[in-house]
Amino acid sequence: MAMLNIFLENEFPEKCIIAEIKTKRYSNLISKIDGLNLKYILGIDKQIQKKIIREWSGSDYYLTYQILMSVFNQVEFFGIAGAASLFSSVPAINALFVSDNIFENNVDDNSILFKMLFNKKIFDKETIGFFHIKPESGYNSYELSKSWMWDSLKAILTSWKPLDTKNSIELF
Repeated sequence: MAMLNIFLENEFPEKCIIAEIKTKRYSNLISKIDGLNLKYILGIDKQIQKKIIREWSGSDYYLTYQILMSVFNQVEFFGIAGAASLFSSVPAINALFVSDNIFENNVDDNSILFKMLFNKKIFDKETIGFFHIKPESGYNSYELSKSWMWDSLKAILTSWKPLDTKNSIELF
């Protein structure tokens, strides 16, 4: 109950995208996203994550806060690699975008499909993700910074609008 009181008594982010990307490993992608100068994308600099952990007991309730922000605050999440794996397996997190990078195999193609279906049912908005390019196809990397993938991701981020309504979790 303490976590719910903390959530209700504080100003958690609303109507935004929170990016969960490892800063050291994905510096090129982060630089490109940061270069878009979109005020509604938080988390690229890890400041919102630090605030949640330090000020609102986030080390104990981080996943719960992500779910609450998704359901009540119209927050969508953008996850790469490990975060994408988590977001694709938790139906109550509103994931705008999930994807692997560089053949990490954190997010199976079926996980992306699973998340698309659940996100559509719960939040009335599908999750977007790129499927893997198999090594036998002749491609030797799967990088979001490649031009067509970056152009697609850029279009997703720059055209984003928050959901109009608050959502509720229901059994279906």
